Amino acid sequence: MVLDAGNMFSSPGLQGQIKAEIALEGMQMMSYSMFNLGYKDFVHGLEFLLYYTDQFTVPTVNANVVYEDTGEHITAPYQIVELDTLKVGFIGVVAKRYQDEIVDYTSDHSRTIKVLDEMTTLQTQIDAIKKEVDLIVVLASVGIKKSITIANEIEGIDVIICSDGEEITENYLYYNGVYIVKAGYDGKYIGNLTLSFDITKKIVDKEYSIVELDSSFPDHEDLESLMDEYHDRLEEIKYELRNIEQKEPDSGWYYVGSFACSTECHNSQVSQWNNTSHAEAFSALIDSDQEYNKECIFCHTTGWGYTGGFIISDDTPEMEGVQCEMCHGAAGEHIETGKVIFKTISESTCKKCHTKENSPDFDYETYYPIIIH
Repeated sequence: MVLDAGNMFSSPGLQGQIKAEIALEGMQMMSYSMFNLGYKDFVHGLEFLLYYTDQFTVPTVNANVVYEDTGEHITAPYQIVELDTLKVGFIGVVAKRYQDEIVDYTSDHSRTIKVLDEMTTLQTQIDAIKKEVDLIVVLASVGIKKSITIANEIEGIDVIICSDGEEITENYLYYNGVYIVKAGYDGKYIGNLTLSFDITKKIVDKEYSIVELDSSFPDHEDLESLMDEYHDRLEEIKYELRNIEQKEPDSGWYYVGSFACSTECHNSQVSQWNNTSHAEAFSALIDSDQEYNKECIFCHTTGWGYTGGFIISDDTPEMEGVQCEMCHGAAGEHIETGKVIFKTISESTCKKCHTKENSPDFDYETYYPIIIH
């Protein structure tokens, strides 16, 4: 079975909606068995969520998000699945602490949403199905700490598959006879849990591993085509990028671009920069069809989202690439007044973009000498 514990969706807005549709279609292709509703999955509203999960036939569960007026669940609180001779009950919950976010996300719906206490709800649902099943699995969008509390305080649970909150360094946790597992984030990892049972259908052994979905996994033709569709749809809405609010840079004034730096004073430095990968950073987006993906643009352009910075290639091609100001700060005041206002370059400067997720092999001591000037 392929399961998700919640928070499949992420960013709001039109690109986020397209990404959510593509994700659900991909889940359908991969024959997902179940999808618990985390708080981020409401980010596009309830109508969107229910329509597209139904359209792509991705089964959802959640026991503690209900309509306030009737207490009716917005989706199935649990599902019972027969696996060979084993009957497994799956219950989904989201942390009540996210009620304000969920209510806000769904405020355009005709009925108000309410989030029930996850502890009370779980006990009620477990009591309702425990005589019908051999195993109870909770899909919990509550974080690790709350998952441990659930394992310690609620009887009848065998496995908690957790999303949200902090990561864990171990492959799994074990509290009060309950296995707690978490696979990672951003679709970059998958957890593989295999359970062995004795004749009484009690767990006697387990194997669990977290597999990083790195480049060693070959691309799947159908999913690759789906990603091509995603990129095509982003290109269709590329002019939405013009609506991104431009804020004043932290250093004040505005961005000017590397040409302004090279005109009189810093020609040698700009020439050196021009031979680095930073200068070709936007080309990397083009090569991977990500040039209209706002989740990638900031780290491959100069000043995106700020006054004078990159907007879209059609309008501001001169701001493509990681130019001087991405490390030194916006230079508008320096150009106009001659004042030196630039910040010191440090490892933290680089790691704003060279994160563990984006640049897993980045080592400051190795790479900084390549760009220093």
